[in-house]
Amino acid sequence: MLLLVLVLIVAGGFSLLHLQLSENAEALIPDRDPQLLRQFQLLQQSPMTHKLLVVIEAEESRDRARLTEAAAVFATRFNRAGVGRLQTRLQIDLPGLLQQLVVEMPQRFPAAKLPQLADELSEEEIGLRLQEARDELLSPVGLGSKVLIRTDPLRLRQRLFDGLAYTNLLGRGQFRGGYLWSEDGKGLLLVGKTDIQLTDVRGAAALEQAARAAAAELPPGIKADLLCGQRYTLANAMAIKHDLRRIGLLVSAGLLLVFGLFLRDWRALPVLLLPLAGVVLALGLVLLSGVELSGITLGFGAVVLGVALDYGLHVFFALRHRQREPEQVLAELSRPLLCGALTSIGAFVVLLSSALPVQRQLGWFAALGLLLALLLALLVLPLLLVAPPQPLEHPDFPTKGPGRRNLLLAGWGLLLLVALAGAIRVRINGDLRQISLVPPQLAATEQRLRQGWGDLRGRAMLLLEGEEEEVRQQNEVLFSRLRDKLSPGDLVSLAPLLPSRATRTANRAAWSSFWHGAAGGRIADELRRQAGEHGFAPTAFAPFFASFEAQAPVERPLPACFEPLLGNLEQRNGEKLQILTLAADRPELATLLQDGQLDMTLLSPRLFRAELSGAVKDDFFRLAPCAGVMVLLLTALLLRRARLVIAALAPVISGVVAMFGIMGWAGIAFNLFNAVATVLVIGLTIDYGIFMVWRRQHGGDRVTDRAVLVSGLTTLAGFGSLALASHPALFAIGISVLIGIGAAVPTALWLVPALVPERVLREEK
Repeated sequence: MLLLVLVLIVAGGFSLLHLQLSENAEALIPDRDPQLLRQFQLLQQSPMTHKLLVVIEAEESRDRARLTEAAAVFATRFNRAGVGRLQTRLQIDLPGLLQQLVVEMPQRFPAAKLPQLADELSEEEIGLRLQEARDELLSPVGLGSKVLIRTDPLRLRQRLFDGLAYTNLLGRGQFRGGYLWSEDGKGLLLVGKTDIQLTDVRGAAALEQAARAAAAELPPGIKADLLCGQRYTLANAMAIKHDLRRIGLLVSAGLLLVFGLFLRDWRALPVLLLPLAGVVLALGLVLLSGVELSGITLGFGAVVLGVALDYGLHVFFALRHRQREPEQVLAELSRPLLCGALTSIGAFVVLLSSALPVQRQLGWFAALGLLLALLLALLVLPLLLVAPPQPLEHPDFPTKGPGRRNLLLAGWGLLLLVALAGAIRVRINGDLRQISLVPPQLAATEQRLRQGWGDLRGRAMLLLEGEEEEVRQQNEVLFSRLRDKLSPGDLVSLAPLLPSRATRTANRAAWSSFWHGAAGGRIADELRRQAGEHGFAPTAFAPFFASFEAQAPVERPLPACFEPLLGNLEQRNGEKLQILTLAADRPELATLLQDGQLDMTLLSPRLFRAELSGAVKDDFFRLAPCAGVMVLLLTALLLRRARLVIAALAPVISGVVAMFGIMGWAGIAFNLFNAVATVLVIGLTIDYGIFMVWRRQHGGDRVTDRAVLVSGLTTLAGFGSLALASHPALFAIGISVLIGIGAAVPTALWLVPALVPERVLREEK
């Protein structure tokens, strides 16, 4: 048997050599809700997914020349690393862009605004605009304005520029000299892109290394901070790895301390090694099954080890302090041990029905680890414990006398009421950012980005997908519906820049019809008449008059100058076109889009967090009752008396109520990992109650008290290490179960005996 165990452990350890942790955030999304998963996948396709943003600032001065030189140095050094591409300057040919828009004015000028020209362009107004055109031609910039004035002498192009304000991805900031300056002029923003995926930890590390190397070459007093989604992935991965090392050391130290205080015998070493072997073997089997293992699950291994030690400890104390033959001791111990183990394993099995992949992963790993630890404790550990029995040196935790018993019950009831008052204050938060690590430096950079250039990451996305012409028409309808409700700073749309062919054809026809009509003819005749008065040649405005003739609209792609900022708003998905519109993520946004006329997907981070909170809440209210019912049935099957069952459930009640109460009073939000912790508290704390009741019911000795105390301490050592983790997800599990177990152990040792007095047991017998 020992040889077989050794072979299995080696096999499990060998599989760990191929361990690769997954950083896929989809494991945190309920995959049984296709709509929620689809929204998350689409949110991952936001324009910021592959965007690189670099904030360059001088610590003291606002010397723009110095900042632009630093930007060139940083971009050159960063681009040399080959992990991404930064643009030093945005090559926006404004004169060329204006000329293109003016040439295309017949197909871009809104048909609905043409009738307004009849009232706007009076004889006096036409004269004023011609005089402005003449003055501009005679100015130093006149040579560059010649084509614009010949094509648009009446300056109608201003109507086109109004719509272009909605193509500014930056809600704030200034564009000067090809650079994106902050609103206060103290910073400069570089824009770039990378092909590195969000979940690529090695690629993210290469990005950060390239940014650090480039920043090291900047002049003194100038700093540069890279902001991209990949850096958040790297920060979380590094935090988990750091936590795993620290957790391993803390758990080892804590377990050695407990063993040194309570076991004091090197022959008890198998009590520690066999559960460790069970956990390693379980981890290896999970990996061999092809399941993607997250760092959170691996960090949970310390918790599983702390729980798995319980079974070996009960066997050790029972055999070490035995007063009968080992076979009789094991036969008597096996029933409560199996029942307690089944409740813990059952709690983890309940997690297999969770809608969240990470919770199912935790459940599968922990249930298998505990099952293997139980089998090793019952079948293998007794073969290794050959020391002669020893008397128990320390007293148990008696509860004698009605006065002390009543005092314990009253105190317990009072503490429960205080905890319940805090429990009703707990709120559920499904925001994934609350369980992801955001380093202070990244948080400060993101705050600076919002202040200087606008909120590029927190906007809602409205996705249209389908055939190109249909999608462009729907995008125009969407834009027309939102432009009156949202300012240019709160709305980004490609509709003004890339209208549909149908719109361009209609605009072109309306343009020709207007200028050949009475109102347009009057304006054109007045223009011809006054042109000579202002010194223009008869053919000066020939391009403008030529635009009156019907022509096919010109197909234009996205102007190259807009590609760095707006390129991701339009993408091809096979034969279909996807167009994104960005809008301020406000509650009224969903109301504006409720009529159902548009086949559109609203991707709102605010609504997504609310829906995820609802999913976590539903998952919790489904899993926790299942775990509670399972624990109740197993306990009732073992103890078979209502009073005994209630007494055994006292640690569960204390643990769950204390956990929610302290979270409520401390203002700690309830997240999906706290939901895992609740199920764990239910499954783990019932063990203590079962053993204490079994001890009272069957006249057991003080060994059970010692075993419950030490097993509780080992479990606390595992969860206590998680409570010191820097990663929010590991911390959430650790602090929740630490509170629950911390309340359950004293309840089991002191309160359960008070609930099951010896007098009642004698009367029942």
